[in-house]
Amino acid sequence: MPQIGDATKIWEANTRWSANTNCAVWNGKNVDVWVCLRDHISNAANAPPNAHFWRFLGSR
Repeated sequence: MPQIGDATKIWEANTRWSANTNCAVWNGKNVDVWVCLRDHISNAANAPPNAHFWRFLGSR
């Protein structure tokens, strides 16, 4: 099972994401951590919380 680490990579557009890697997104109060479901190049259309590409793991 994926785990939330201290150095989780921040989501950025035009970045290659591999399945089962984590990304972090600042939500205004906390950092939400998402698990990539399939390999893809990120853009605004497939950014978290897009359920076809990401699964919510937790907040930190």
